Amino acid sequence: MYYYRNMIRLIQITVVFLFYFNILPAQTNHQIPDSLIRQLKSASDTQQINLLNKYADATYQKDFDKAKTILDSTLDWSVRIKFIHGEAKARKLLGLVSYFKGDYEKATRYYIESISLYEKSGDLNGEAEVCNEIGNLLRKHDDVNGAIKYMERAMLLYEKSNNTDGLANTNNNMGVICEYLGKLDSAMTYYQKALALYKSIGSNTGMGYSLDYIGLIHFYQGHIDEAIQSLTDALNIREKQGEKQAMAVSLVNLGELCLNINRLDDAKNYCTRSLALAKEQGFPDLISYNYKMLSEIAAKKNDYKTAFDLHKTFTQINDSIFNLKRNEQIAEMQAKYETEKKEKDNIKLSNENNEKELRIVRQRVSLSILTGILIIGALSMFLFYNRNKLQQQQLLNEEIQRQEKLRLKAIIESQENERQRIAADLHDGLGQLLSAARVNLASTEVVNENNSQNSKTLQLIDQSCKELREISHNMMPSLLANAGLIPALEEMISSINATGKIQIELDAERSELGVDPDKSIQLFRIIQELIQNILKYASASEVQIQFLKVDNNLIMMVEDNGKGFDTSTLSETSGNGLYNIRTRLTILNGTMEIDSKPGNGTVVTIEIPVV
Repeated sequence: MYYYRNMIRLIQITVVFLFYFNILPAQTNHQIPDSLIRQLKSASDTQQINLLNKYADATYQKDFDKAKTILDSTLDWSVRIKFIHGEAKARKLLGLVSYFKGDYEKATRYYIESISLYEKSGDLNGEAEVCNEIGNLLRKHDDVNGAIKYMERAMLLYEKSNNTDGLANTNNNMGVICEYLGKLDSAMTYYQKALALYKSIGSNTGMGYSLDYIGLIHFYQGHIDEAIQSLTDALNIREKQGEKQAMAVSLVNLGELCLNINRLDDAKNYCTRSLALAKEQGFPDLISYNYKMLSEIAAKKNDYKTAFDLHKTFTQINDSIFNLKRNEQIAEMQAKYETEKKEKDNIKLSNENNEKELRIVRQRVSLSILTGILIIGALSMFLFYNRNKLQQQQLLNEEIQRQEKLRLKAIIESQENERQRIAADLHDGLGQLLSAARVNLASTEVVNENNSQNSKTLQLIDQSCKELREISHNMMPSLLANAGLIPALEEMISSINATGKIQIELDAERSELGVDPDKSIQLFRIIQELIQNILKYASASEVQIQFLKVDNNLIMMVEDNGKGFDTSTLSETSGNGLYNIRTRLTILNGTMEIDSKPGNGTVVTIEIPVV
């Protein structure tokens, strides 16, 4: 059984790393931070699930789809290894994503599944969090009494666990309910209490919500200046946090305020920005509301055709989100959960009473037998666990290293392909245009032999063609693909030596290197980078490049007579040059040593396997 669990874990980790390392780098908006990847490498199953759930929680307000992709993976993983807390968290967050995307039935199902798991595990904070979300959803569908019941339950759970952040959030939600009922003074009291709690723990995200709510209450009470200040403060916080969904809410609130005080251009600007963000986030409820606001703005500007079209769009979207059948389905699911919960509580109480009666008898009969079995079993499991843990950790480390190399190789291959494409485009496209321009201008010069301006233009075109060929050649030397590494290096060195600024010598036997084309490209780029560094920083007059074949390894030495440097500063270097070299060496399974001192030049020795 243990071996089977470990195999599942290895498969799951492999899938996760294949996904994030191979797919996400190709899509910048779905890339996870390197700092998180490093944490995942050394974490256990449950720790990795918690890390990914936490990242999704911090991400969903900025990118719904990215968060859902992560949560689908952690949910499946948690179910496989029976990690209740991870499954409950993933279902709760998937409920949030579904809620903001307008799928309230799915959100309700996720919430009910999540709260059942939190109750089962005894996690008070998790249970309270889902109570808040269910309360918000019920209030959204006009079940105010049900919403208040869940909010009060959340309050008690947070007070029991001393959770300040949770209490602040629930105060905000209670304020929303009071506002919905028209009790503005009570709503303001709840919002101000929430703001004070958020300030006490330094939660910028929470402060943004409280300020937004406070601004709306000021607006409803006719305190326009205070309303604008609070709403603007909320928007500034959310822009700094990069919370696009929350920014969209702040913008539409400012738009509605400006509409009511007849600042119609400002209102339209705010609502248009909010609509763009809501569409980007796939937030149908907010999309619908923005169309409603824009319709009212157009009507106030006497643009009734636009107002009618916008209101028609609002109605279509709003009807697709809210309908009687959906409300009934949500209420039915919520009632079913309540009924099942009561039945489970009754059954649990009955079972507990029966268990109490049988426990003493079972303990007496089983104690002596279990003691011996546990001692033997514990010793066997300990030995088996240590053996398998070492094996699985080794497999995991090997897989992580392999995936890292594949990721780096894919990045570099894409860079080389792009270089080749650009070089071809320059040569075949722009090069031919310049050549055609020269031919046309030359024929004009024959007709106008005394036109000195044409002669100067021909010289400029010739110079442009020369520089274009050099750029195209530097990006992807044709000799590298056609003749191999050494001829390409000889051509590059000849070009550099022709400048007279430095003298480079190459010592290598073409037929004895045994380097395949892929490795030739990597070595060529490494030597390019080293020579560029010498030209930029070394103040050298001579460079010696030497290749040696020792057994199945290729050794390359690049030595210059420049001013040298203190190698202890390499750890502080932030440039891309050294990073690019090391990345390519990782793909080649190679090593690099740098020997240098101030005033004594530099020797770089690189060794890679060639078989």
